[in-house]
Amino acid sequence: MIKSEWNQLIAVTSPQSFHLLSTLSARKASDFADTFYSYMLNDRDASFFLSSQQVHDRLHGAMTTWIVDILTNTGERLPDLIEQQKKIGEIHARIGIPVDLVERGARRLKWRLNEEILQVAEDKALCFDAMRFAATSMDIAIEIMSKSYSQSHNIDTKNEESYRLFSILENAGIESARQNASLLHWENTFIFSVATGTPLSSIQDLNDSDFALWFNHKGKSNFSNVQRVKTISDTIIETDKYIHDYSCTPGLISQDYAPLLKTVRSKIHKINTLLGSLFDEVQKLESGKDTLTLLLNRRFLPTILRHEISLAMHSRIPLSIAMIDIDNFKTYNDTYGHADGDNILKKVAEMLYDSTRSSDYIFRLGGEEFLIVLVETAKTEAFSIIEQMRKKIQDTPVQLHSHEYVHVTVSAGIAVYNGHPDYECLIRVADNALYQAKANGKNRIEYAQSE
Repeated sequence: MIKSEWNQLIAVTSPQSFHLLSTLSARKASDFADTFYSYMLNDRDASFFLSSQQVHDRLHGAMTTWIVDILTNTGERLPDLIEQQKKIGEIHARIGIPVDLVERGARRLKWRLNEEILQVAEDKALCFDAMRFAATSMDIAIEIMSKSYSQSHNIDTKNEESYRLFSILENAGIESARQNASLLHWENTFIFSVATGTPLSSIQDLNDSDFALWFNHKGKSNFSNVQRVKTISDTIIETDKYIHDYSCTPGLISQDYAPLLKTVRSKIHKINTLLGSLFDEVQKLESGKDTLTLLLNRRFLPTILRHEISLAMHSRIPLSIAMIDIDNFKTYNDTYGHADGDNILKKVAEMLYDSTRSSDYIFRLGGEEFLIVLVETAKTEAFSIIEQMRKKIQDTPVQLHSHEYVHVTVSAGIAVYNGHPDYECLIRVADNALYQAKANGKNRIEYAQSE
């Protein structure tokens, strides 16, 4: 439909309008890009993404090209142009530039374009025709971007949600025990208070307990089973209401509290059972770990890198990543078999893990390739850390199933965050450095050249 409508717009636009827009874009496209970015930089949030000189220079050039492509689009390259808009939307989602920010910049751009058209053309009909084409084409392009942005953003949001659950996964057993104990503590305190004659009105409400505070502020957002979460919330409220109503009954004696204790214990048991089932569901989730090496897999790489780049961008702290590849791994597989190949992968993964700090992240990207995110780590320190890993792997023989030992080496490429908000750029330059390390003889480290 988009393609059809864009073709219709092209068909009803006069050759004179195309000539006018082509001439104008050749003369003014760079100025139009200036208008777009100067307006965007006035936005506090956008300035974090665009204030870097390197980023600004690159995006300015891309914006200039985009303006020329849109204003001179006569249909010959329409499929390519549509694909380009999809890619731009994906990049915006990756970087985190809000769609409304792009739309506001485009609105300012159309305003400036209208002013320029009015200055160079006296024929009002021609002005209208040219402006209709330019404005509608930009709207169509941004519509394509927005759809692509939404699709990418939705996927990222799901991954972030999964990562949030993953972040509590390893501690789910501990957290479950802690909250069970917290709930039991409130119950025991309640029973003791009733048994010692404490007035019911002075006993702490369940909704004010440590358990309820945790559940309301953390538990609710950590569990996906909405119905069970709601049932626990309702039961907490019901318990407090039941106790309050009971306390209003006149002339109570000690024997009258038996039904109260029985009912409260029943409700606490119900909460405990539901809570246990919620924690069971969390523990059944995909953990985001590679099954062979137990390192992180690709699933949370975008979420983690976006988070760390955001911290580096806002706090101006260093960030480095390293791409690491086992040298000649195919030869080991072919010579000794896949079982020993897997054993080599596991041993290398263990050495990588043992050589990093608890604040760093290690991913197995697939095959024999790994990626390490070194937080708050500048270039020299990153080299030192990776060099220690390289030497450790080189100097530690790996035992095969045949009890034979083999020596394994790795090559690595290091990239240092340079202000660009797109994590894929950081990955790409690290990958290029790894390629250079392989080309220069393997068993070595190379720094990435900034893009």
